[in-house]
Amino acid sequence: MSGNRIDWVSGKPAEAIATYLRWREAVVRADQGDLEPLITRLRSEEVLGPEARIWVADLLKRHNLKKKPGRQATPAYRTTLIEGRLDHQAALVRFWQGKGLSNKDAIRAALRDVKREEFKLEHCLEPTPTDQQLDELVTDAEFDLLENFITGRRGSSRRIKQRRRC
Repeated sequence: MSGNRIDWVSGKPAEAIATYLRWREAVVRADQGDLEPLITRLRSEEVLGPEARIWVADLLKRHNLKKKPGRQATPAYRTTLIEGRLDHQAALVRFWQGKGLSNKDAIRAALRDVKREEFKLEHCLEPTPTDQQLDELVTDAEFDLLENFITGRRGSSRRIKQRRRC
């Protein structure tokens, strides 16, 4: 028997056997139509052993994955251009917060950095504007959008983050 599989004869640890049984139960219930235990296992930190990998592959091979009628939910791995920009800006905000700036100052600094990069791309030969000039380019709408994104008050972003966490 393979070294990675549970060796029932020599008796591997009880924890490995319990994990094996949890995966087996989840696959059996998924085969009967209840996908929730399998989805929970797959999203957990629990190791997917060789037996469970074979069972899940067999389950997927035997069942046709059909889309439900109507609009499909966006997969967790897909992101929009706006979400990508906001994720980048949020990373800049976290950087500035790590430097000791308050939330509002960190948001301003992050938006200033974004505007500076945009300016460099559009006007590569012109001198970079000062921080004060960049602050004037940042609109209240951009500030509010980033602030709402960071605080979790932007609905679509909140739903995407929740889908990724599950």
